[in-house]
Amino acid sequence: MRTRIIMSSTVALAALLISSAAFAQRGRHGRGMGLGPRIAAQLDLSEDQRASIRQIRAEARSDLAPAREDLQEMRGQLRALWQADQPDAQAILAQQARMDALRSVVRDRMAEVRASISQILSPAQRQELSERRASRSGRGHGHHGRRGRGGGMGRMAQQLDLGADQQAQIQALRSQAREATSEARGELRQTRQALRAQRASGQTDEALQARADAARQVIREQRVHTRIAILGLLSDEQRTQLGELTAQRHTRRGQRHGRSAGPAR
Repeated sequence: MRTRIIMSSTVALAALLISSAAFAQRGRHGRGMGLGPRIAAQLDLSEDQRASIRQIRAEARSDLAPAREDLQEMRGQLRALWQADQPDAQAILAQQARMDALRSVVRDRMAEVRASISQILSPAQRQELSERRASRSGRGHGHHGRRGRGGGMGRMAQQLDLGADQQAQIQALRSQAREATSEARGELRQTRQALRAQRASGQTDEALQARADAARQVIREQRVHTRIAILGLLSDEQRTQLGELTAQRHTRRGQRHGRSAGPAR
């Protein structure tokens, strides 16, 4: 039983410290840039439609290139804030807010892309696309991102060689954080589900998006403070090693997304 608690603590530490940046960066790699090749084939697009969609996507990529470059630079600045000897929660949250503002620009441009592509489709194609997106949005989101956390991340956390006291304190901090964000997490789940359904039908509710953003901010602030508290429990050697593991993870993530970013079809 004690072994399971220790393993749970180390896996939790890795999930929080090594991958917490993913929470703030979801959706940044261009989701929503029109139609993928599989859906395009299923909709039986004409060559003229395909050409028009390629043009819309190319223009959007060009428009958003500066914003994405800025986001990449800002992510590096955020990592530097986390790597400070004494991380400043307010500075970190302010940097995340600046990144959110830029992501909002990207999100709005993506909405324009979807609207433009929708105008190119026939009524029957729009209906089929809406049904397919609705079906896809209902699959697998309840456990998104949870698979495999007991594998590579757990091994990375064990490399920090946490003591029993560290593990117990980390477990207590995480329990407190879960309790503090319980209501916000429930709100975020509900609003995300509603937003996915709206986007599948080509709609956007700004009030609903604002509710999701507010809930996300509550969770983010708690995570920042919890992460800083956990960092305070680590030795200098453990923090250095954690920084190296985090850098390696970001490098691998960037390489994966770099390979997946294919041309418009």
